[in-house]
Amino acid sequence: MSHKNGSQPLVAGELDRLAPIRYHTEVKPEWIDSNQHMNTFCYQTVFDGASDLLLQTLDYSAAFRQRSLHTSFVLETHMRYLRELLLGDQIVAEVRLVGVDDKRFHLLYTLSHVAQAYVAATCEALLINVDQATRRAAPFLPELRERMERLLRAHQQLAPIPGPRFVKLAGPGAT
Repeated sequence: MSHKNGSQPLVAGELDRLAPIRYHTEVKPEWIDSNQHMNTFCYQTVFDGASDLLLQTLDYSAAFRQRSLHTSFVLETHMRYLRELLLGDQIVAEVRLVGVDDKRFHLLYTLSHVAQAYVAATCEALLINVDQATRRAAPFLPELRERMERLLRAHQQLAPIPGPRFVKLAGPGAT
């Protein structure tokens, strides 16, 4: 499975050294609202692009989902809009894995203006692993859980992202 940028999924040793996953784009004309800035719904579009890269990195990809019949569903998100973004602004979404338990994983995102180096928005998301045959929550398959744990350890070594946290993982197996 290739990433959108043509690279291959990372092997386990590379997960240990992986920096935050970054998705680069620009504010598109169709994302502009009547206030002449980026519409709120488009922030999630950008964060989804970063999520796709993270899932590909973990090989929680379409090919994995097809062969394992496991996928992920979003349970909860919390978005904070801090500064506006304008047409043509170069932006970067960074996503980190900040928690995982037997069935769920917690992602933390920032969306930044590249040239002016300010954080325009943050987002947290809680996702759950789902067995596609039953449409019910299911534990991660061991090989996926191991890749998630390795990426989690790598992301825990990064400087913390400032700001409040609203999503919590608690209970058995939470890290």
